[in-house]
Amino acid sequence: MSEEQHERLLRRAYEAFNARDIQGALATMHPQVDWPNALEGGRVHGRGGVREYWERQWESLDSRVQPLGIEQGPDGRMVATVRQLVRDLAGNVVSDETVEHHYAISGGLIERMDVHGHWTIRSATGQDIASVLDLWAAAGSLPSVSDSPDGLAGLLAADPEALLVAERGGVLVGSLIAAWDGWRGSFYRLAVSPELRRRGLATMLLREGERRLRERGAVRLTAIVADDEAGAMAFWRAAGYEPQQHRARFVRHSDE
Repeated sequence: MSEEQHERLLRRAYEAFNARDIQGALATMHPQVDWPNALEGGRVHGRGGVREYWERQWESLDSRVQPLGIEQGPDGRMVATVRQLVRDLAGNVVSDETVEHHYAISGGLIERMDVHGHWTIRSATGQDIASVLDLWAAAGSLPSVSDSPDGLAGLLAADPEALLVAERGGVLVGSLIAAWDGWRGSFYRLAVSPELRRRGLATMLLREGERRLRERGAVRLTAIVADDEAGAMAFWRAAGYEPQQHRARFVRHSDE
């Protein structure tokens, strides 16, 4: 099977899982599939073991998995970067994180799945300021006059929810400013550690920023993007944003 066929197989599996179509999901797996037991630890084996594991899980949790990207890894396995949202049966969020699912596929069926490192997204605090500035430098963000401890401290004082950060293993690996001025929502400083790019983290940060701004009443969202950065321009277009025509941005520093 080709990489494209493997991707279609995995998307069918995720769709079936989210629809609670156990038979449909199990049909994508080898009869002796090797599967992680994230609820209790260890692993389960065979389609029957996976079925019983999921049924136990759904007795107490409602887990939904959204693929953000699926591609073949350097070891030949398929790697799916997914958003995993888990709620209890009352609807309260238990966890909302991004993980990597690594799949071994043979003969058109999933033989094994492993869960790899994940990141979490939260609001920044004053203790994150130095790490955020280091991230921006490592990510190659164009510096501005507000790139300072005082500048970020002022942002957090004005709006404690404006700066989102992503962590992986206790290390800050992504950021996004999602600012609300009462009139429109604006995005700035979308940055991801170079070694974690193209894994869905930027998209995850953006979607969380969109969700927060819409909850605050924003009906129009804008982003400041360097127009000479082809990768950044392509990302925002792929995310559903378009360059605004017939508008220019005028800037003056307040201390001039």
